[in-house]
Amino acid sequence: MNVCEVWLLVSLYLIKAYLVDVVESGESCVLVNTKCYRRTGCRMALQNFFYVCSSVIEGESRGCTVGCKRALISLLKTEDRAGRAYMNCDCRDDKKCLEQKRRVEVCKSDVLAELDSVDDNTTRVSCTLARFTCEADTSCFAALGFYTENCRRLMMGDKCTPRCNNSLNVLHQQFKARKLQTCNCDGTEPYDCERIKEFTEELCYNRPYHVKNHRPHRPDCVNSAYSRCDSLLTNTAASHRWLFCFGQLLSILILLQINRTNWL
Repeated sequence: MNVCEVWLLVSLYLIKAYLVDVVESGESCVLVNTKCYRRTGCRMALQNFFYVCSSVIEGESRGCTVGCKRALISLLKTEDRAGRAYMNCDCRDDKKCLEQKRRVEVCKSDVLAELDSVDDNTTRVSCTLARFTCEADTSCFAALGFYTENCRRLMMGDKCTPRCNNSLNVLHQQFKARKLQTCNCDGTEPYDCERIKEFTEELCYNRPYHVKNHRPHRPDCVNSAYSRCDSLLTNTAASHRWLFCFGQLLSILILLQINRTNWL
């Protein structure tokens, strides 16, 4: 391949990337919102964004919260650029949309700086971000649901059944689940993160696990390490239908349109 051919291929790639960004940023937020909700991964990422970033969206928080940064990163990493298109969509003349867009801009620099951390092979991220990233991918979200459904006894410290072990292997085969294996428990998870890691290592892999800086399980969430008390933030196969209905309600009540100030 000569220099001219290489230059031509690079030029075509850049033109394609430019045209994709133009299309994404030119679409109305109403249309992009609808497209996002058609994809399981994007819908889940958008629901996490609405919920976790509510204080930023409504102007109650002057800065960008840690949770909101994580939700935005997972939204920008959705499959088929669906979440990215949502962040770059056009508010048209919707003043509320424009104001909400302006508020979310406070997160932009930090989010873009950390965006690549979910794809590299070295950076350890928080388990909340790792879970958000998995949920934003349709196949990983499904694998996470099966794992949660089939590993209830593991999460209670009882045993790792063959079905649970198989579900765990399927989950770990997902590209977007890589960070779940090495993530850091920071105490912000709505479940006993360190305890689940301990149970998994000892019951499924027969390896000792040393809990570091273990934070006590929340008193209102008892009987299992992976509690169902935070139903919005914990995902089981049985909760998928509820999340879908809740997402539809959110899209009607909080029609958050993010105007055109491109994030990428």
